[in-house]
Amino acid sequence: MTDTGFDNLGILANAFIKINAMPADVDLVQRIRDLNSMGPEIPWMWSLSLDTEATGPNRVEFGVGVYGAIGALHWASNAGDDLVPVCGTSTHSVLYYLAGMYDSEMPPGAEVPVETVYRAATEFLTTHQRPTCVRWRQAPPSSWLPTTQRTAVD
Repeated sequence: MTDTGFDNLGILANAFIKINAMPADVDLVQRIRDLNSMGPEIPWMWSLSLDTEATGPNRVEFGVGVYGAIGALHWASNAGDDLVPVCGTSTHSVLYYLAGMYDSEMPPGAEVPVETVYRAATEFLTTHQRPTCVRWRQAPPSSWLPTTQRTAVD
């Protein structure tokens, strides 16, 4: 890695990660931990999915984000799920950046302690199911405004 530490991102440079196509030797959660430990200036997130067919009935999008001690989780599926953790703390939509580049809205209630994100991501990567280590609820209606934008000074 170079002085910035972000130049060798590997799989984390992908905003959308299809976990069934991921190389077996990739420890995605450890890579996310490592990136977060470098103190990114903005919240990073990735959309993890299983079904490669965008319109497939089993299609899920599991949004996982990290930003220091805070993280975010969002579960959505073609079956109509739009869920955030019951213990989520954010009262407004929050901007996270897909692969650190593309702004994306996390719904109200998505933010949780980062260790919860690591546990939920590990469970999803193992079971390919919605994580049970988190209790889920319907995501509140989300609007672009007001949105909390996180910066390095937050």
